[in-house]
Amino acid sequence: MKLLQQQLEGNLIAQKFQNETLIKEVEKDNMTAVEKREEKVERVARTLIKMQQGEDIYSVFVRFERVMLNKKIDQYEWVSLLENVLAGQHLESYYAHVDTCLGKYSHLKANILDAGGFNIHACLDTFQSQFRLGGL
Repeated sequence: MKLLQQQLEGNLIAQKFQNETLIKEVEKDNMTAVEKREEKVERVARTLIKMQQGEDIYSVFVRFERVMLNKKIDQYEWVSLLENVLAGQHLESYYAHVDTCLGKYSHLKANILDAGGFNIHACLDTFQSQFRLGGL
């Protein structure tokens, strides 16, 4: 009876050790995934092109969004990465609205475009008139 009890205790200790080892491996894999994502975001941030003086803000957003989609960056990361491409009044607008739009890229984009006086309807009118004239 005592021998059976010792075997059971030994099996329980071995099982507990195996469970702890598995838990540590899962935690390591999870941390590795988070670290890989953070490293990927940092790498992409270094490759982003800062907007040039006089560059159209809408084209900056188009370029930025293409890079984000191409590199498969999660959209909740876009808000923090956007800071790397903006300059001048658009960067100031970013800082003014980033706290209220945290994690909501589309809201931040709309606020920056509005603050910069971007008018989508005027842009579409210009495009349509150029298209009709055969300019595009």
